[in-house]
Amino acid sequence: MLEAIDTLLAKELGFRESRRIGVVLTTARLNPPKTLESFDFAFQSSLDKNRIRALRAAYHRRNRLPHYRQ
Repeated sequence: MLEAIDTLLAKELGFRESRRIGVVLTTARLNPPKTLESFDFAFQSSLDKNRIRALRAAYHRRNRLPHYRQ
């Protein structure tokens, strides 16, 4: 009986925590993250798109992050 109550309380706490995080994120009105894919290289023509992508790939290799598709 106590195990069932303990399981139920754990699920309730998990649900409340996920709901709390959702409310906080909604209330914060954060801007969506910026990515290289959404960057306008035509507007900033002094940046070489291929060089930036090569730097990103080198960063991922150096930090042993998953391969990033170009």
